[in-house]
Amino acid sequence: MIPFFFDPPDEELFGIHHPPAAGGARGWGVVLCGPWGYEALVLHRVLFQLATRLAASGFHVLRFDYFGTGDSAGSVEVGELRRWTRDVSRAADELQARAGVRKICLVGARLGAALAARAGAARGDLDGLVLWDPVLRGKDHIEALHTEHRRMLRTAHVVPEDAGAKSGQTELVGFAFPDRLRQELDRLDLFEIPRLPAREVLLVTSASSRSDAPFRERLEALGARVAHRTFPESGVWRWQEDLGRARVPPQLIEGIVHWIEESAP
Repeated sequence: MIPFFFDPPDEELFGIHHPPAAGGARGWGVVLCGPWGYEALVLHRVLFQLATRLAASGFHVLRFDYFGTGDSAGSVEVGELRRWTRDVSRAADELQARAGVRKICLVGARLGAALAARAGAARGDLDGLVLWDPVLRGKDHIEALHTEHRRMLRTAHVVPEDAGAKSGQTELVGFAFPDRLRQELDRLDLFEIPRLPAREVLLVTSASSRSDAPFRERLEALGARVAHRTFPESGVWRWQEDLGRARVPPQLIEGIVHWIEESAP
């Protein structure tokens, strides 16, 4: 693993490059686009294991933090979907320049999947895209965050403070939730992506839902060839009090790796 910063000062993003196993480099690079907030904490170990497994299979892999999150520059107040979508594209460009790979596959989880799809549609040059339980509509995601927040408070046995109402910033599951981010999420609708995000798409879901088929149809209407896999074990992104017990879903990891291997012979 090679940790590094990239892009101009004051806007630097933190990344970790997982080079491929010796003697097995492929021509594809894979950028992992993690979720936001508590889901990023819960899935940190899973994405690390996925990166390790992909590198062992011969891929250059890049994990990174969005601007204003993790070890990247900026504060939480500047977090916004438009900027994070550009960050995904910046990460893809960085991996191509650093590793010399010809083709890029984005793997996005939850909100990261929505960002990856938006970045792919803006770029128009992605060769592969994996969407793991993508946030299809921001309004639904906000409601889900509030549900998890209430569940967390019941578990923690605390009385929440009514802070943030005056400052325009609230807290959801331990993370600040600025008004600007909330407003952008409220308008997010992945069904409205304007063009093909990638030629090959893998849709990974925790369980079949009524929104799966319409979203697949939308992607296919844009010209994508879509594969769909359901892994009941994949809903590990839900809030957990003890992150040390966060599960790593081996079947899901192997399913994603196998699909990328098949797409990038």
